[in-house]
Amino acid sequence: MQYSQFFQRILLSIFGCFLLVQCSKTSTPEQSEQPAYTFILDEIPPHIQEIDNLTVFPGDSEPSHSIELIREQAYGETGEPYITRILGCVEDDQGRVIIWVTGSSYVQALYVYNADGTYYTQLGRQGKGPGEYVQMVGIYAKKIYLLWITPVSA
Repeated sequence: MQYSQFFQRILLSIFGCFLLVQCSKTSTPEQSEQPAYTFILDEIPPHIQEIDNLTVFPGDSEPSHSIELIREQAYGETGEPYITRILGCVEDDQGRVIIWVTGSSYVQALYVYNADGTYYTQLGRQGKGPGEYVQMVGIYAKKIYLLWITPVSA
């Protein structure tokens, strides 16, 4: 019995020390006005001053020009294939655009879009059967509607 009371006192002492240490410090971190990766220089470093055709503007100046981005062409609509990374692109003689893409799972696909940007079809799919491809290395479109998919030799 005396042995268990000794361990209870030790555990209670450790718990009390832990509680005392944790409650004695302030838990609010200091807030800075700028993120850690942002810093302001009082003067421009010499290696930057040596750049030809360099114009330096004060940080509080207003822009002298504005830019407006105008969409020239969009391929696809909602519900159509989502393109994450374009690996290649060719145009056939009818103006259709064949786009070779890969998704986040590295599955490759060929999507065909009409000349006006609307989705037309998908050519084949990744696999080892008829009309399927294992891995593509390049795509080429020729006038007689042939599409060569360069296979990777095993």
